[in-house]
Amino acid sequence: MNYVLIDLEMGEVDPKDRERLGGMAKEVIQLGAVLVDEGFRITKEFNSYVKPQIGYVSRYVQRMTGISNGALRRAPGFPEVLQAFSQWLPEGQIIAMSWSDSDARQLRGEMRAKKLREKKVEALLSGWVDLQTDFGHLLGLRERCA
Repeated sequence: MNYVLIDLEMGEVDPKDRERLGGMAKEVIQLGAVLVDEGFRITKEFNSYVKPQIGYVSRYVQRMTGISNGALRRAPGFPEVLQAFSQWLPEGQIIAMSWSDSDARQLRGEMRAKKLREKKVEALLSGWVDLQTDFGHLLGLRERCA
């Protein structure tokens, strides 16, 4: 069994442009992931900037991530990065994890809005683990961890 820990960074989509992106308020600007084995040892890493189709990096996002609009000018688009990520994933059962369900919602929504299909990524989305919720339950918290 392998696990993939995923972290997306997202830029903003202007409200007037959101309908062009299926109502999405954000667009992926970076996809990072590590593949870990059953012993939770990192076996592979994936990292790519993503050139947004219509979104942009706000000052707030730039301060939080260090990613600028200029850094994304020559980056591949979401379809290319998604395909590269899918090819990077090994065959067999993989469980995807992230801190909250926002990354899964973003991937699912952006794939739908851009009419993209990647079977391996779709399989990840069907069994995604939200570590924030799971840790909250383990700690007996009634509200989500931040």
